[in-house]
Amino acid sequence: MSAEWRIAKMSGDVRIHGAGNVWVKAKPLQVLKPGESVWTGRRSRALIETDEGSVILRAGSLVKVPAQKLPKGTTVPVSYT
Repeated sequence: MSAEWRIAKMSGDVRIHGAGNVWVKAKPLQVLKPGESVWTGRRSRALIETDEGSVILRAGSLVKVPAQKLPKGTTVPVSYT
């Protein structure tokens, strides 16, 4: 079972890659589906969270939402462009 990830806060150009294989602008409080990717552009930031924790994405970040719930204490790699 996967955890529900959502965009808690964002500023600047934040995009989601998922259904339709296209990048679309993210919306505040948007729920992310397992397997979707989140990208932050120049001078952009996003805070994504679950009930169990959160991840801050700085400018130039790319992260994929896990397809399944991660064990407690797991580190999620974030790519920076």
